[in-house]
Formats: sequence, C-alpha cells, structure tokens
Amino acid sequence: MFPRALITAVMTAVLLLGDPALRADDFDSLINLELAFRDTILDQPAPRHYQSLIRDGETTITFVRDLPGRVGKTDFLLNLDWSYDYRYATQTTDGITEVSVTPRNIKLTPRLRHVIRMPVAFYHAEVWESQLLGHEFDHVSVSLDPRPRALLLHLCSDLPTYRFSMEGTEKPSDARMREGINREIQRRQSAILDLLRANYVALDKVSQHGRTAMEDRSDFFESLYTRPTLEASGFPFLKEVRSVLESDEYRQLRSRHVPADPVATPPR
Repeated sequence: MFPRALITAVMTAVLLLGDPALRADDFDSLINLELAFRDTILDQPAPRHYQSLIRDGETTITFVRDLPGRVGKTDFLLNLDWSYDYRYATQTTDGITEVSVTPRNIKLTPRLRHVIRMPVAFYHAEVWESQLLGHEFDHVSVSLDPRPRALLLHLCSDLPTYRFSMEGTEKPSDARMREGINREIQRRQSAILDLLRANYVALDKVSQHGRTAMEDRSDFFESLYTRPTLEASGFPFLKEVRSVLESDEYRQLRSRHVPADPVATPPR
C-alpha cells in the first residue's frame, strides 16, 4: 500500500556574506544611520553607472568610524523565500516504514541587499569619484551578476526525492518530510554563497583590493560564473548545472560591472 499526499510548504532562509559569526538579524547594525545614503550624498547624485547597482542591489552606502583610513567593506544579505508542494509515498515491511518524498512546483524568490561601509574620512562631496568606492561597487557587481541567480533557480527547480525510514505504521510528520527538502534547498543556497565568497576574494586578489588596475577587467567579470571558474572553485553541483552553463540563454547573461576601472580615477 502506497498512501500519497500533496502538501504545500513556505519557508524563508537568510544568508549573510561577511563575518560568519554575524547573525543575519544584525545586518542593519552595519549601517551608521547618521551617515547612510542611497542615491545622493551631500547633494551630489550618484553617477549614472552606479544607479542600477544601487537600485537593483538595494545598496546602502554608510560612513563609519571603525575602519582604517583607506579600507572599505561590502557585505550583502541574501534573503531566499521559497514554497513548494510535495508528494510522499510509504511502504511498510516488518515494522519499518520507508518514506519517499518528492518535491514539486518549487518557487524561489531571492532578494539581495548590500551595505558598503566607507571610512568617515571619505564623507565629502567628491566621494562618488573615489577609487575606494568604485572598488566596493565592483564587489556589488560580483554578487548582483544575474548568473548565480540563474544557477540557484535551476538547482532548486528539480530537487531529488528525499527518503527516510521510521519504525511502525505511524504517519510521517509534515515537519520530518519538509526537513529533507529544506536541507537540499539550503545546500544549494550555501554552494552559491560559497561561490560568491570565492569571487569576492578573486576580485580583491586581481585588483589588490582596488589599488591596481586589472589586466583585462571585462574578461575577469565575464569569467566569474563560467564552467572553468566553477570547476576551479570545486563547485559541488557542477554536474547538475552543466546544461545551464552550455545554454544560449545563460551565455547571453552579462555581468553588471562598471566598464571603467576605478583605478583610472585620480585618488580622492
């Protein structure tokens, strides 16, 4: 006998790039509310090339007193809402019930927020033209690239069947069945986050934290989410995303980076 049921679940997860000990609830505490801005700083509007990174990345620029004079920091918060249906089947033999749970109709809604922290010494009218702020916006470009989102949505669109065993003939609980599905979504979410972390590190390496010009800026950003880069980083779901990486739709996705290298801007 294989009883079946169709259940709907809705979940939310939050992942924060930055200090792994920092709780997601503390994300807003990174912002100095006295000096926090989006589109305009000291009556100077954001340059056109930053406006979409501010808008789409929900980017707040804040000036703080706990950073060294020429060191900036960029953190992002990834909120992931998801819902799904699932069907389950059970088979009991000799008092052991085998449960198979198959997720269906998975819907994900990722949301990114960014905070750029700048030393308070950079709170002046020419900050939009500073090399340091330009480098921090390069970090925003890395995480706001549309390709990791495409990879995440694909990875979670066809999750494997979740199986577990239980004693007796008692009906498996909804919580137990959701546990495995949620864990698989979170594993894929974590893999994407690790990839973003690796690319943040790669950006700092090739630019020496924004102090030197990149040899080929455009090629660097375009290479971040390609198959060679995923292979080099040990991406654990490479087999599952190969068809996406080779698709025309994926290849047409482009990095959101600003074309001009911040180092070309005179120091301010």
